[in-house]
Amino acid sequence: MRAFSLLEVVVVLFLIGILAFTAAPRIQSNHQQLYSAYSILRSHIRYAQMRSLSYGEQYGIRSDSRHSYVMFRTSSASTLPLPGGGMPYLLDESITVTPFSISFDSWGTPYKGEGQDSPLTSAFTITLSDSEESRKVVINAATGFIE
Repeated sequence: MRAFSLLEVVVVLFLIGILAFTAAPRIQSNHQQLYSAYSILRSHIRYAQMRSLSYGEQYGIRSDSRHSYVMFRTSSASTLPLPGGGMPYLLDESITVTPFSISFDSWGTPYKGEGQDSPLTSAFTITLSDSEESRKVVINAATGFIE
């Protein structure tokens, strides 16, 4: 009977470990960028909601492009810089976002668009996606909770 020596087994396991160590970050990097963009968008929407609550004015976030979005204040129709980014906030080229516009009144109530004419009647969904996966930011119509 012929068997593998302990040295051969250790060398093969060492080579498999090196391959896994170098290949795993490449496989996960796209998903990490998507999750990062998802988390940042949720934070920016919460930031706009908190500004509305704090300043008593209507603030919101909108995206007219598939790779960027801006924060706006409806009283002056101006765009404002977002924390951690410029105007507009640019997403990675591999990530796209569905066009959307959401705003909040001084009570944190969500509205579709940039005015107080159309409060949300159902959950509002914003989709971020890359070539393989997508993530959804959902804003609850009744509470304004951002999932």
